[in-house]
Amino acid sequence: MISYFVLFALFCFCRSQDSLCDKYSQALNVSNKGLVTKVVNDVVGRIVAPKALTKKYFDGTKPSGSTNFTDPSNSDALKDLVTSLVQFFGSALDCSDGTISPYTGPTMDKVHQPMGINSPEFIFFNDQVVGVLAAAGVTEQDQVAVRIVLNGLKPQIVAQNTICDRYSNALKVSNKDLVKGVVLKVFTRITDPNGSPIRKYFDGTKPRGSLNFLNPKNSNALDGLVHGLTTWFGAALGCNDDTIPPYGGPPLDVVHKIMKINEVEFNFFNTQVLQVLLTSGVAKKDLQAISMALNSTKSQIVTA
Repeated sequence: MISYFVLFALFCFCRSQDSLCDKYSQALNVSNKGLVTKVVNDVVGRIVAPKALTKKYFDGTKPSGSTNFTDPSNSDALKDLVTSLVQFFGSALDCSDGTISPYTGPTMDKVHQPMGINSPEFIFFNDQVVGVLAAAGVTEQDQVAVRIVLNGLKPQIVAQNTICDRYSNALKVSNKDLVKGVVLKVFTRITDPNGSPIRKYFDGTKPRGSLNFLNPKNSNALDGLVHGLTTWFGAALGCNDDTIPPYGGPPLDVVHKIMKINEVEFNFFNTQVLQVLLTSGVAKKDLQAISMALNSTKSQIVTA
């Protein structure tokens, strides 16, 4: 299952405009193979961490009986698999210095559709890839390009019958109408003047001089904010009917780093999302999955 995560990490890394693979190889004075191998290893380190949503795809838990790549006794298997993936990048993904030989492995949908990967796991992995690239000095513009490509791979990776699709079908509404309705209800809660500790992030109070989304004069900006939240949650909830475009905004840490959001405020927001979903009839199991996805963003949002 490691192929899912590493394959599309480097798909986006090398496939972006002007070949990011060659661009950063030249900037860092390393070969394509050296660069891609480092990205693979850094991403793997994050997604097999003890509390990572994706660890179960590497430790033999899912699918049942699969290889435990975290077991030192399987180090040769991990090495061979990573080597084959690095070869894939050279032949298919614009790494052009000749240091990576051709890849001949299976397509992503053939490998990953039977795995039962859900949208929270998909989003979690995307966040780890962008985090690795950011730590390596990749520009914010290139990070956004990477995320757009990653999101475009969703139909090949995320299993069908997702949370979003199930509730859209049950309520006979489009994914967009479903998610936008949730976003608007959440927004009403988090901007409530009577008790919301995070209203200040939307009314221009914090950071000082920021935009007041609650001023009717800024209705276009508010529409843009709602759109951004709808696309992000659409990806997180596994929306597949094409009524919601992929999230194309900046990484969450870039958006929130100047806000100095604390843990209490982070938990308040998550609680409002879950309360809206609970009162809308979302099942307990689905709420737990969504809660895990929300909590996985803590390191990107909480900076106070």
